[in-house]
Amino acid sequence: MGLFGGRMSNVVEWVENSEDIIFYKWPEPQLKKGCHLVVRPGQNAVYLVNGRIEGIFEDEGCFDIDVDNRSRCEVLFVNTKELTIKWGTQSPVTIPVQGFATGLPIRAFGTFGCKVSDYIAAMDKYAGVRTVYTTDDLRDRVVSVLGSLLMKWITKEGRDIFNLQMNAKEIANIWKEVVKIYNNTRENNLPEKTMEEIIRKFGLEKTKEVFATVAAIKKHDGRIYGKNREYMNSIPVDSEIVEWRSGNPVVYAGLDDIHTTHINQLITELRKLDN
Repeated sequence: MGLFGGRMSNVVEWVENSEDIIFYKWPEPQLKKGCHLVVRPGQNAVYLVNGRIEGIFEDEGCFDIDVDNRSRCEVLFVNTKELTIKWGTQSPVTIPVQGFATGLPIRAFGTFGCKVSDYIAAMDKYAGVRTVYTTDDLRDRVVSVLGSLLMKWITKEGRDIFNLQMNAKEIANIWKEVVKIYNNTRENNLPEKTMEEIIRKFGLEKTKEVFATVAAIKKHDGRIYGKNREYMNSIPVDSEIVEWRSGNPVVYAGLDDIHTTHINQLITELRKLDN
């Protein structure tokens, strides 16, 4: 059976309610007098006379239609199910990202759900004079708008997101090196020597940023206190890295590999060297 097969000349029905079709207009150019309209589950039917809506059938069943052969009478079937449509950008956008000489090509994809609620607007904007309007047609229309907006957002905001990830990764890697330096020097029990070695390797400003980020993540830990806490709070850090939890490389960089009391001692030495 074809998509609209099995119909009689005086019966108007959409036999196969495909998940890929949003609107289906009855293909006969003119309804016959005395015809019957069949509305199946998952469908609504819109009855039009000379292009104007004369009736909306939202209940399933069989209905008699009062057809005036002097007028142009049509029926438009509407798929009332919520449809899930996959989409994707047609071409990548290159974002300038630290560590990537030629930038980073980005694409976007996903799914969206839709359901027809405003028949008049949908018919006017989408269905038009077409016999069939499919999810592919809607996807093309939406992606042409969404893709442009999304690419603008990625170009503007995505750069910051990827730079955030790169900065978080750098801080995490430095902290791992800090732990190694600490473990190699801890036997001497001289936190000032440990801090001097850290600053010698990473520089004063980067060391301050790393320790301030760790202290901010441990903001509820009272073992970093007094002037040390004030000092750490005075150093600007990326709040997104501090609040970012899931997948944040800093959080999983071994922040507890150095006891917080010893971190506080290292901060004391950092504060002295920064004066």
